[in-house]
Amino acid sequence: MKDSDEPHPLSPARAPMKRQEPSVEQVEARRREREAEQLAWAERARAAQQPAREALELLLSLAERSDTGQARRAATFVAAVAGYQHFDMYSLRSLDVELSDAMLACLDGVRWAQCPLMDLVPRGRARIDQVCVDWGFKAP
Repeated sequence: MKDSDEPHPLSPARAPMKRQEPSVEQVEARRREREAEQLAWAERARAAQQPAREALELLLSLAERSDTGQARRAATFVAAVAGYQHFDMYSLRSLDVELSDAMLACLDGVRWAQCPLMDLVPRGRARIDQVCVDWGFKAP
């Protein structure tokens, strides 16, 4: 070990390093990056809405008109989106591809939501509430 007159780097005797302020160009570049990122997010959200609407319509229609196991899973998923029910994600593996893809499109719509998913379809809240009643799901 070498003896030195300099204090340890973490010692309070050492003067704190002065933070260098970013240049105007750096600040402006970061602002442009954030703006571009926000525009990309807005576009992604916009692009997710139509597939989510179509997917929710498919799932609601199935839950409203059928009483099969697939329809029950669709109803459970729709109820989960509204907060009425728990949905086991492993159920996706037991569904027809079209239905599991619809559920994933709904999840993408929830993820990038510009509005509640149920507002994307006509009478969405009322239809979901009725599906929950018809399938015996309780409100939270």
